[in-house]
Amino acid sequence: VAARSARLPALARISGAAMSVVGVALSAAVAGTLWLPMRPVPAEAPCLRPTRAGTQVQGDVRVCPGRYRIADPGERGVIIAAASGTRIDLTGVTLESGDSVPARYTGFGIASRSVDGVTVLGGVVRGYRFGLRIEGGRGHRVSGIDVSGSRAQRLSSTAGQADSADLIDTGHLTASDSYGGGLLLKGTVGATVTGVTARGAQNGLGLVDARDSYVADNDLSGNSGWGLHLWHSSHNEIARNNVAHTRRCETSGGCGAAAVLLREGSDSNTISDNDLSASSTGVIVAGEPPLTRPSIGNLFHRNDASLALESGFVARQTWATTFLENRADSSGSGFRLIRVSATTLRGNTVIGSRDAGIAA
Repeated sequence: VAARSARLPALARISGAAMSVVGVALSAAVAGTLWLPMRPVPAEAPCLRPTRAGTQVQGDVRVCPGRYRIADPGERGVIIAAASGTRIDLTGVTLESGDSVPARYTGFGIASRSVDGVTVLGGVVRGYRFGLRIEGGRGHRVSGIDVSGSRAQRLSSTAGQADSADLIDTGHLTASDSYGGGLLLKGTVGATVTGVTARGAQNGLGLVDARDSYVADNDLSGNSGWGLHLWHSSHNEIARNNVAHTRRCETSGGCGAAAVLLREGSDSNTISDNDLSASSTGVIVAGEPPLTRPSIGNLFHRNDASLALESGFVARQTWATTFLENRADSSGSGFRLIRVSATTLRGNTVIGSRDAGIAA
C-alpha cells in the first residue's frame, strides 16, 4: 500500500472494506483500499458561437475560437455585454463585418451600455465603425484585443495638393462619432486599456466624457486622423503608447490630423512617454470658441514628437499647459503656442526644426 501511495500522491487513501462513499466518483479500488480524486477536474465550460448581431451575454463568456463574419447594420453591437461584471474572452477569435470598403463600415463589434466592470480580452475585431464601444459604467478593463482596420474616410489628397474634403472637423462631437475608430470609451469612469492594437483606420482610441482612465502600452500607430483623441475627458493617465505615423495630408497643416488631440474641456490629463513621431502633428491642445472650450492644466512629459510634418506640439487658446522634457527634432516647428497663457516649457529638446524651435 505504501508503494501505491507513493505512486499516487494526488489521491486520498480511505481504508476499510465496508466503507461507503455517497455522491463521490471513486477512481480505483485496489486490495480493499478505496481511492478518490482530491480535486475533480470540471469539464471545460461550453463556448459561445455568435450567429447574428445583437447577441447579449453576461457572466464569464468564452467565444469559441474561429472566424465569424457578422454585419451590424443596426449599430447595436454584434456581441453586447448586457450585465455588470461580464467578462468576454475572444482568444483565438476573429470577428469581422464582411464589408470591404472602409469608408462605409458600420456597426460595433463589441458593445456595452450602462453596466459596470466589463472585461474584454484578446481576439481580432475589424471592419466596423467601432471595433469596441463601451458607453457608461465604471471599472472596465480592455486588454490584448486587436481592433485595427476600423472605419476610415477615403482620402483624395495627393503628395503635392491637399483636397479640402479631407479636412477633419475638430469642433463637433457628432463628426468624430461618424468617423469611427478602433475603440471608444464614452461616459466611463476608471477604465483600463492596455495592450490594445488599433492601426490602419482613421482614428485609434477615443475618450469622450471619460475620466480617471488608464491607457498604457497600446499600439495606436499608422492611422490617418487621430491616434488618440479626448473630448471633455479629464484626469486620465496616458503612458507608453505607440501613436507614431498619424498622417493625413502632406500639405495644408496635415488636414487636422494629430497623434494626440485634446479638446472641449479635457482638463488635468497626464500624457507621458508616448511615441508620437512622424505624424502630421504630434499633439494638439485646442480650444475653439465658440465651438469648444479650452482644455486646461494638462501635463506632457517625455513624449517624442520628432519628424512632425507641421509641429511637434501645438497649444491653441488654452492655458496652464505644461511641457516637460519632450522631444520634437526635425519637425516643422518644435512648439507652436497660439493665444495661450500660464504655459510652461522646461527641459524640452528641439533640434533641426525647419521653422522654429518655439513659435509663439
